Amino acid sequence: MFDVAVDQAAGLRRLFRTEHAPLIPAGCLVPQTQARRVVADMAAGMAPGDSQVQVLDRPALHRWLAEHPSEAQGALRLPGGAAAGGGLPGSTTLLFWLDDPVEMARWVQAQGGDRLLLILSHRRDAMMAQYAEIKHMAATTGIRRFGVLFADVEQAARGRETFLNLAGCTRRFLSVQLDIVVGSCRDEAGLRTWSGLSLAELAQFQWTSWSGAGMPALDGRDSAGGVAH
Repeated sequence: MFDVAVDQAAGLRRLFRTEHAPLIPAGCLVPQTQARRVVADMAAGMAPGDSQVQVLDRPALHRWLAEHPSEAQGALRLPGGAAAGGGLPGSTTLLFWLDDPVEMARWVQAQGGDRLLLILSHRRDAMMAQYAEIKHMAATTGIRRFGVLFADVEQAARGRETFLNLAGCTRRFLSVQLDIVVGSCRDEAGLRTWSGLSLAELAQFQWTSWSGAGMPALDGRDSAGGVAH
């Protein structure tokens, strides 16, 4: 899984070839500070030319929607497809939204989607709680496909083993498909932090046109802004 040859250029083209500001929602099952650090490392190296990636928490996303109302009013599409008409021509901003996974699963369901990216820990002591969250999301929203992004893998072999074990359990007991999107690895010179199955796989979880339907409320959360790269 982790040592498949990848075409990074193709992934970048898929992520940025849209007239809308594409959005990748990612449910965090690790502390959001850890998730933001990993995504920020990725963002620093993935935006071609004058493109940028904005890593947003919920308050920052609400502010972005208020500042760009037309961006969230296009026709709905499932992730990964070509953009529908409308939006801002030539947009080169990718929004990476980090939030509570259950709330985000409900938003995806409200959009008519069938998949969600999750940021997980590969550590054994976190597996049961993470499995329970996936089970809850699948039972309450009907989502049956999740992308897995490990935030803390130090050895490629261990990450592969963890993914296969978790994917086997979700497939057998929940009828849920897990996909490795990207994984971190710091102990092999040939693997940079964001390798895995390439940005082309990450693009399967992006939205090129979307609405605010089902968007979780602010509920008094910290209003600190997102980080732009």
